[in-house]
Amino acid sequence: MKLNIISLLLLLIATCSWGQVKNTSSSDEKQRIPIKPIVVEGEVSGVPDGALVFFSYNINKSYAYSAANGILADTVRNGKFHIEKRFIYKDLEDSEDNEKYSLVLNGGNLFVYAYPGSTVKVTGTPDPEFLNWRAESDHPLQKELNEYIDHRRKNVANVKKKIQEAYEADDVHDDLVEKLNREKDSIHVVAMLDFMKNRECDDVFADEVCRISNIAFFLKNEELSGKIRDFIKEKVPAEYNDNQAIILSKRYLAPSSGYLHVGDKMMDFTFYDRDDKVHKLSEFVGKKPVVLQFSTKGCGACHAIRPEIEEFYAKHKDEVEVITISMDNEKAWKSDEKVSWQDWNDHASGSTIGAKFPLQGYPYYVIISADGTISSTFLGNGELLNYFKTFKNPQTQQPSTGNQAQLYSPTKDFTLHDRKGKEHKLSDFKGKYIVLMFTYEGCEPCLEAMPILDGFYKRNKDKVEVIAISGVSKEDWLAQKSTVSFHEWNERASDIGLYYGLDTSFVIIHPNGNILHMSRARLGSFFKELIEHVPDEEIKNLLKQKSRK
Repeated sequence: MKLNIISLLLLLIATCSWGQVKNTSSSDEKQRIPIKPIVVEGEVSGVPDGALVFFSYNINKSYAYSAANGILADTVRNGKFHIEKRFIYKDLEDSEDNEKYSLVLNGGNLFVYAYPGSTVKVTGTPDPEFLNWRAESDHPLQKELNEYIDHRRKNVANVKKKIQEAYEADDVHDDLVEKLNREKDSIHVVAMLDFMKNRECDDVFADEVCRISNIAFFLKNEELSGKIRDFIKEKVPAEYNDNQAIILSKRYLAPSSGYLHVGDKMMDFTFYDRDDKVHKLSEFVGKKPVVLQFSTKGCGACHAIRPEIEEFYAKHKDEVEVITISMDNEKAWKSDEKVSWQDWNDHASGSTIGAKFPLQGYPYYVIISADGTISSTFLGNGELLNYFKTFKNPQTQQPSTGNQAQLYSPTKDFTLHDRKGKEHKLSDFKGKYIVLMFTYEGCEPCLEAMPILDGFYKRNKDKVEVIAISGVSKEDWLAQKSTVSFHEWNERASDIGLYYGLDTSFVIIHPNGNILHMSRARLGSFFKELIEHVPDEEIKNLLKQKSRK
């Protein structure tokens, strides 16, 4: 009897163990069920051998694309390339919808829709507007996208023809080129709206809305933006309000009259950290300087600058706050690497704060003084590194009484004399932009800048003061004939040159007294910065002409 019981127990244990092994084996077998790859076959023209082709998938329905395991690459050989996107279960779970991809080649970016196991054929001549190349797959949204591209191609050709006929010009003057292009884009957007009014709202529709919204944004055409806003209200259903393309479209279309500018008090906004704890900008704004970085997971430059931010924040976190504002949706944001400084998301893909700044790309930065005033905004990492370099604990944001000017802090005041011996102070012009140009004998950039700044001053004297500050002796300076309408002062009895730096040629001061820009004799960077704050079409056109040479 005892033997029978023991035998029965052993049999049960063996059976249970076999069951556990079998279940585990079954699970492993399930994990190993093959998922056929997406095969991308390309046969293109106009692309040199060796050109790189990149293929990446959409992350969590955002406008970011996988920058790690998801990017595949090949090189073009005799106009052909071959890419295979293979799958694992985790891959599918993490991305939610691995049906939308991005193909990048020769400066062009082509959206591709494909199911696992399908073949994609890519043909044509890659171009940035993806008008001359296309992808073919069995995905219904790919077929829909191609219908849009075909219509867009015909539309662009018709618009060009109409413009040519309207102007009846075989040789268009350079001054008209930009005007013609702007009209071409406006006509194109209106024609696309007409094409889309009878189409169903889906992901392709939403992407097209985003594309034409971006055109209206760069054209700074409020009337066109208004038409697209009305179109969205009429055609986009409520369930698409959290679609990334529609969120981005609304940000592009936000009236520029609602933008925050340098000199404005920073508004308060609500955000969430990775633990879903609620935060407000007012936790830090108005208490110490704040650096806002607008970022996305797919932004390479946003990630490249992280070591420098890490080093700066570790050294100065008691004196200044750094906050990265993610413009991705919540899932894409939380799948990105963590950082040591504040890392927030508004759970609305940045649509709240994003509508308050002209975000043309990332990373975009907003520097906020300790008093809560926006002291600078800029695109790219260059100016941020300058800010880090010149940061000297401006916690109280009082004018420096030392011997060195500091970017984004209030300028020291100076008293100088004009040609008639009359005293002037920089503070006399507070409330206007102030442009300082330090001149000396034989300064070629100064001679080149003089007539340009003279015209600029005449066109904008209601909001800007231009001051040429001479470093030559008073006698030699007075002997020189004045050729400009703006202010001319002499610095020989002042330490203003030492304060801004002996190698500084140009300084821009905000109406609130903060220093916005200091540079050597580099006219291009100076004028670009100047028209960021005081828009001027003549200088803008001049810079374009120089860039063509």
